Amino acid sequence: MAKRVSRQATAELDDEEPTERLFDPSRLPISSELQSYIADELKRIIAFEAKTKRRVRLRKVEDHKRFERVVSAILCDLAHAHLEERGSWRYATFSKEILGRAGRGPDFITETFPGIVRLLSEPAIALVEYEPGRYSPFGGRCTTLRAGKILRSAIRKHGFHFGDLKSDLALRGESIRLRGPKQEGKKRGAVMLVPLGEPADGFRREVDQLNQWYDKADLACDVLPDGRRCDLSSRYLRRHFNNGRMDHGGRFFGAFWLDMKAAHRLQCLTINGERVVSLDFGQCAVRIAYGHAGVSVPAGDLYGVGNLSRDGVKKVMNALLHSSKELSRFPRDTRPDFGPGFGFHQVVRIIQARHAPIAHLFGTGFGMTGFFIESQVIVKSLLELMDMGIVALPVHDCVVVPRSAALAARDVLLKTFTEVTGAVGEVEMEQDKYATTRLPQ
Repeated sequence: MAKRVSRQATAELDDEEPTERLFDPSRLPISSELQSYIADELKRIIAFEAKTKRRVRLRKVEDHKRFERVVSAILCDLAHAHLEERGSWRYATFSKEILGRAGRGPDFITETFPGIVRLLSEPAIALVEYEPGRYSPFGGRCTTLRAGKILRSAIRKHGFHFGDLKSDLALRGESIRLRGPKQEGKKRGAVMLVPLGEPADGFRREVDQLNQWYDKADLACDVLPDGRRCDLSSRYLRRHFNNGRMDHGGRFFGAFWLDMKAAHRLQCLTINGERVVSLDFGQCAVRIAYGHAGVSVPAGDLYGVGNLSRDGVKKVMNALLHSSKELSRFPRDTRPDFGPGFGFHQVVRIIQARHAPIAHLFGTGFGMTGFFIESQVIVKSLLELMDMGIVALPVHDCVVVPRSAALAARDVLLKTFTEVTGAVGEVEMEQDKYATTRLPQ
């Protein structure tokens, strides 16, 4: 049992966006080449319906427009999925109860959606492949879709890429997500309905405001060192909350820059044509814990504890803050950081002595509360920087800004950290190691 607790303690540090994705009906073709291809496929589909007598009458004008919009959305999102990762699937519901519910998704996704998917998967059409009734990480069972052989062939033939697509921001759906507590044997808790009213409404307004700002931002990215291209249209942030509570978690997920390696952001990303700098909060979790306890942050390196390994102390402290139970052995992969002369309980006692004012938070699950406080710092800073005309991109406990705005952004982050947490913050600047001009520290 103790071993499982230790693994849980480190797993609770992760709240990544699932690699599995829901079908996204917001995608649109913006290049003339992709628009023309979809128009040709629509003609082929309608001719197939007539030849096989799938339909004996033409659709009404409004029904036909809706049909075209659904087909376009399916082809665009499955093409996007294939460009992200060949052969990847998208989750979608075929539930008539959900599809027929007013206010649940775009108005063109109705009870006809499953029939259109089946039509596109006909062997003679071969634009879609689907598998019904698979377990979904988003809750319940869903149908999975991916590009069929004809669509895959067209992507290769025409050289379609991310630049042929865009997203309609109004159709991206809920900008905040709530997950329940993690269940035994599962990586994430089930997706829950976001409660009505405050604070959810306020959080949603803030994220929507930021998404509108990023939708117009001048962002560009060079080809990554591994040869991949970033999907610059993927700018829609979603804020994730955890454990069925709106005061646990709260970090951002979803936008393309969050999936980039830190070094690649500094090497390849530009904002307003400028290279960027990363502003990271130093020793953030521990400083937040001190602020929560109402005690001044001690001087010096907070992870410098006696003659213990700094990296080891950092890992163990984060595990202690995130675990909801008392740990009895080293968290996974941390034992090698300590010499054979140190047992786990001895290490914990040394850390507790160094950080006695916050030791009562160890083993209480404070970590998700800390994440929420951290996310509030980031959100408040982003909104203030937006008011100043500075585009700042969130990456969990750091922000990425144009190099010319680095010092101004650092001042905002430090001020906001103290206002929200009650503790003194520390911000570390990092830029591309090959930059010719060094920023002041």
